[in-house]
Amino acid sequence: SVKAVDTTGAGDTFIGYFVSSVTKGKSYADAIKIASCASAIAVSRAGAAPSIPTIDEVNEGLNTLKLYNQEKEKRYEVLKQKLDTYLEENLKDASLAKLSQQLGYSESYTGTVIKNITGTSFSDYLQKKRCACAASLLLNTDLSIQSVINAVGYENESFFRKKFKAEYALSPLKYRKTKKD
Repeated sequence: SVKAVDTTGAGDTFIGYFVSSVTKGKSYADAIKIASCASAIAVSRAGAAPSIPTIDEVNEGLNTLKLYNQEKEKRYEVLKQKLDTYLEENLKDASLAKLSQQLGYSESYTGTVIKNITGTSFSDYLQKKRCACAASLLLNTDLSIQSVINAVGYENESFFRKKFKAEYALSPLKYRKTKKD
């Protein structure tokens, strides 16, 4: 992410670095990273030709990007732990609004980060966690199915049964019977 000063020559810079990288045997994915980095540097400077970075500047930018990505991964690991802890402690009444408030982020940002971390929305991730907890209760306790449904935070029994079957390909009752088999 850079502050754009002048976008003149950004496309030329991208194409030049991309073609150069590919002709030097780089994969398309690597060539795109190199070209993107070069154009990001170029738009942060004034002018067309004077804004084109040297390969050393591009390599330095790529190294900075690698460090940034490593830091981002660490932040995501911490946030994933906070998300999972929050859900373990608040599974029955968990909400994106409450989680956002606890983390000190907006709901929109929290939702985006969760999607980046888990690959799914908060709601879908919550459903998976609730189903996993329900599955554990079904296999390890003698609670009635309705008690399990209530324990994991579902208010609508048919919705729970639909989500559970989608996750485990069995109804809750048939899933529980797998314990006995």
